[in-house]
Amino acid sequence: MVISLERRFDSGPVTRQELSALDALRPHVARAAQLAARLRLQKDEVTLKILEKAGIAAALVGSGRQLLGTNHAFDALEGPIAPRAFERIALDDQTSNLLFTSALAAIFNGNVDEPLFIAVPQTEASPALILHVLPLCKNARDLFAEARALLIASATVRAL
Repeated sequence: MVISLERRFDSGPVTRQELSALDALRPHVARAAQLAARLRLQKDEVTLKILEKAGIAAALVGSGRQLLGTNHAFDALEGPIAPRAFERIALDDQTSNLLFTSALAAIFNGNVDEPLFIAVPQTEASPALILHVLPLCKNARDLFAEARALLIASATVRAL
């Protein structure tokens, strides 16, 4: 975090007395900034836990395509969703992964503000699922700290 304090140019340079007063405030401002950052991260964790209580497997993705947080239900989806380097994820199915990568790129470029849906086919180890990729834009950005997309995974049920 960077905090910049400026004054009008015609007020002249900052005096020693003013610098001393600002120095006295520095530890308090640093503590407040640290608490604010910690609270924003906790808000993301609480949101993911609430979604899990509702039976929803969810994850938050940052602008670098890295996972910022997941709930336990999302972590349990080991089969079709594979961890990658730098805290990123990919889908095991190549076609689905290409769609997933394109969806995230469109969201990060600001080209999409509607939810996107990706079908992930069934494998021997895991059932088919739908990955909902929800862009976090406009007012949703106030709710989440650094996240740019919310992923929600829902298993599909075959009708008889």
